[in-house]
Amino acid sequence: MDKDAAIIEAVRLLADSLTPWAVAQWFEKENRYLDGRRPADLLTAGQHDRVLEAARAFVEGTYL
Repeated sequence: MDKDAAIIEAVRLLADSLTPWAVAQWFEKENRYLDGRRPADLLTAGQHDRVLEAARAFVEGTYL
């Protein structure tokens, strides 16, 4: 999956639980599920699957 497809899928997952503003913030804030890294940074690094995993975990209520 390429970066754009991963972003679209993550937004689709998060949009059911968050406002558009909160979705944008989710990508920019440090994420404990991602060991304190920002989803945006992982997308840039090509770790698309990890970002989608974190988005799914958020929606399912899996918190660290």
